[in-house]
Amino acid sequence: MTAQIPPSSPAPQWKIERSDERGLKDARRILGDVLGVLGISDPDLVHLAKTIMSELVANALEHTRTACVPVRVLVEEDGRPVIEVEDESDARPTLRPIVEVEDGVLPEHFDSGRGLAMVEIMAAYWGYSFLARGGKVVWAALPIVLDATATRASPSVTSVPRVISGRRW
Repeated sequence: MTAQIPPSSPAPQWKIERSDERGLKDARRILGDVLGVLGISDPDLVHLAKTIMSELVANALEHTRTACVPVRVLVEEDGRPVIEVEDESDARPTLRPIVEVEDGVLPEHFDSGRGLAMVEIMAAYWGYSFLARGGKVVWAALPIVLDATATRASPSVTSVPRVISGRRW
């Protein structure tokens, strides 16, 4: 997989197959390439974006029966990059609260189910959009605004009804 963004492409997009053991690793590399094309080179921000995408993809693979997970990077009209992950489920994503450890005892099921809580902390804001054909897109906006040059050269978010969760920066 490579991150070549043809000018006619509506948005950089790639797919992660459930059966592909290297899929997420390749997707993280591709996301880094796409962010580089957008002019985002700060290693901390690139790592943050890769972690957000990894959590969204992991949720799609863990909580749905989706065999192939499309990933897209879009730029909102205000210049904020957005990572979108699509799945075939009509279920709303569930944000589980981060729980505190009491007396050194971890609560039951503490080892999983906190991915969206991490996304909420790392992203400027996140949410989901249901698709007319079924399924949904879960998305997260990165905590950066690109300059006008990068925004003009990049595809923008379409006007899909979105449910916004989290906070705005």
